[in-house]
Amino acid sequence: MKGFIFGLVAIGVVIAVVIGLTGNSQSRSQKQYCESLENLQSSLTSLTSLNATATPQEFQSDAEAVRNDWTDVKNSASDVSDANQASLDDAWNEFSQSVGSLGNNASVADAEQAISQSADAMQAAVQSNLSSYDCST
Repeated sequence: MKGFIFGLVAIGVVIAVVIGLTGNSQSRSQKQYCESLENLQSSLTSLTSLNATATPQEFQSDAEAVRNDWTDVKNSASDVSDANQASLDDAWNEFSQSVGSLGNNASVADAEQAISQSADAMQAAVQSNLSSYDCST
């Protein structure tokens, strides 16, 4: 009888450890997702905050940072259960099309104006996901 009780206790401890590890894994995944979203938001802000004295190379560099951060968001989202990527994917598609449609000769001011609406939509989608995953903690 004592062996049976010790066996049940041991099984309970193992289950508790597994649940604890699974919960921590989700927390780490969610934290990584939140960090990726925050990085994307920051790089979008940098891109859309360029002023008239910025060079086309600065615009391209900031646009590349946004693309890299988007890749990180997509990768970290795959590790988060119930990641709501649909709104982000839609906003990204619109944003990347607006950036891709810029000619090589566009001034930074023209480029900023051309991407402004899609960048705002992307920022809103990122902010929505930051809020829904309680990334403020």
